[in-house]
Amino acid sequence: MHEIRTFLTIAARHLCHPVRSKPAIEAIENDGQTLPEPKRSSSTFTTFGCLACDAIYFRGELPLESDLFETYVRDFAWASLEPVGYGEVTHVIIPRHFTEELYIGEGNNVRYFNGWMHEQDIDGLSALLNDVGVKHNLTAQVLELKRF
Repeated sequence: MHEIRTFLTIAARHLCHPVRSKPAIEAIENDGQTLPEPKRSSSTFTTFGCLACDAIYFRGELPLESDLFETYVRDFAWASLEPVGYGEVTHVIIPRHFTEELYIGEGNNVRYFNGWMHEQDIDGLSALLNDVGVKHNLTAQVLELKRF
């Protein structure tokens, strides 16, 4: 199995929800609407092609395990990319903390707003990656897999 696929499979299983979440600010009344669930994870990644042209990075939730195929990731949970081959993935960064903001309404008519600060268990993820021999870096702020 490709090292990137192993990395993403373990990350998808381990980081399927934040360890801790707390409202960053008070919510405005939501008028009884059903609100979406907070994000389950956060990551940033790039490919060799994106680094070669403008050094673009993409941000979003980690892919679901069902998005991980034999040779490619169907969608890095952003729905803005075509499938990405594991051999193209160059750099993945998973932050220990990430924020999320939710707005319902448009322009000056925002009916609901809330923000969350989430924490991801990158220490636990690092231990699982070490168990299977996937090389990565862990700091106080991020876990990263870098192939350059």
